[in-house]
This record gives sequence, C-alpha cells and structure tokens, in this order.
Amino acid sequence: MAQLTAATARDPQLHQGWWRLGQALQWVWAYDGHSDEAWAHAEAAFRAAASLRPRRYPVPVRLRSESFDRVAGEALRSIPEELRELLDNTAIVVRSLPSIDLVREDGLPPDLLGLWMSSPGGYGGIHALGDGGLDAIELYQLNIENVCGDLRSLHREIRRTVLHEVGHHFGMDHGELDEAGL
Repeated sequence: MAQLTAATARDPQLHQGWWRLGQALQWVWAYDGHSDEAWAHAEAAFRAAASLRPRRYPVPVRLRSESFDRVAGEALRSIPEELRELLDNTAIVVRSLPSIDLVREDGLPPDLLGLWMSSPGGYGGIHALGDGGLDAIELYQLNIENVCGDLRSLHREIRRTVLHEVGHHFGMDHGELDEAGL
C-alpha cells in the first residue's frame, strides 16, 4: 500500500498510469481489509485519469451492492422466456473483483467484467461452484463500474455482461459474441 500511495504522490500525468494505479489500489482495498485509505486513493486515481482523458477514462459511477444486484436481476429477467427457462438453475453472483486465484492461477485478466461458471455436471464455465448443481454468472461490480461514467451506461454494461455470459452458457465463443454485439 505504501508504494502505491507513494506513486500517487509522484503525479504520473499519464492517464493510463493513473487508471492502472486506481485498479491496483482497488485490489489492495478488496483483499487487504477494505481500508478507507486505499479506497480514497483509488477513487482519486480514477478521477485523475478522467481529468487527463475523460472520453477514455470516465469517473466511475458507484452503486450500492443492493442496487447493483437489482439491475443484474432485471437483466437476467429481460431474457426471452424460452431462453430463460433453460437458465432455471442459474444464479447471478456479484463480487467486488475476480478472485486472486482466477487471475493468478487461471490467467484471467484482473479487469474481467463477468464469468460464466458451470455446475460440476454442466458445461461452459471454468470452475464448479461446489456440488449444488447450480450454474452462475459472476459479475465483478468494481470492474463494471470502472468503465461506466453514468447510470445509463452502467445499466447497459451490466445487461451486456449478463447477456455475454449467458451466450457462453449456450456455447458461443468470444468471436460469435463480438458479432452479436456482446
């Protein structure tokens, strides 16, 4: 934490540097006791990036976890009934950030927005959620909020991420999802 805080004092004057610094400080916050200091420095770093290049790096919009959960649930319910019936054992799980294991051991990007996770007997996801037979869409709230500068874009991004992960459930790869605008 001290090294990251010292980096903010150096005032890098590079938008991408500030953005990455904000992300790193969020990881410190999430996995080192939810320090108010780490959170304040992370938010300041995101604001610094936005001040240098606002079209590329918006000031993130933050929602209370209950509001984020509600929007994610609405996105899942917006899927047509015929498809939603095929997802009856699917839950949406909202986490602050991806687990360190997913990033370190499985090589997933730390700024991942969402992930389809299949039950032990299912197909699609890279990890089982235990023996409950439940598939899940994991959404990473901070990463999604970090790319959205207003509530409208945040709602759109949550919905897009849910639909993207549902697409994985139905066997679509990233190329097919890109073609579909997801």
